[in-house]
Amino acid sequence: MSDLLVLPPPKRSRSRRLRKKLRIGEFQELGFEYELTWRVTPSIDVQDRFIDRLLDEVIKPRSLSLGGGVNCGFVTAHRGNVTDTDRAAFDSWVRRWTDLTCIEVGPLRDAWYDEVPRLPASRPKTVSDFENAGAKAALLDKLGRMIEESGGVWDRAALSAWLDTWLAEPLPELGGTTPAQVLVTRDGRRQVETILERMRGGLPG
Repeated sequence: MSDLLVLPPPKRSRSRRLRKKLRIGEFQELGFEYELTWRVTPSIDVQDRFIDRLLDEVIKPRSLSLGGGVNCGFVTAHRGNVTDTDRAAFDSWVRRWTDLTCIEVGPLRDAWYDEVPRLPASRPKTVSDFENAGAKAALLDKLGRMIEESGGVWDRAALSAWLDTWLAEPLPELGGTTPAQVLVTRDGRRQVETILERMRGGLPG
């Protein structure tokens, strides 16, 4: 359902600072994926209503982060880990939508790493490939904080849509590749974050 990073090779000992930076050990972050199939393609109004209610009734009250949309996504926590109770609440909520014909809510898993790559290394990463990764949720939160620090107000659904579009655009700063393609590495994420920092004044509020 998603393409995450390969787990770093095992090592006898890592400093607490490095474990925190790598988000491993006691700093591991858990989340879950979801895939939804609709009876008919939902209208824009239905999509907006679905996301708004999901945010207001499940995501925000439980201090979670949503990376994705009405068809698929990845849910993480603002701090710490998503719990089994959070996952059950999400599952119960989406099952109340009678327009959904198939609902898949995955088990809790590492939000940053996967044991085996899900896609061939030769295949370029796209926004849809990256959409489910917890990395997008973290990047979305970072953008939100940047906007708030600049005195702006942001809407998660609108900012997520803007981010999807931006991730798919080839950038001269990245040698003509897209941000989505370089986000699969730590160095790539740092490059993307640096570019966004430079754009701070031009981010959508």
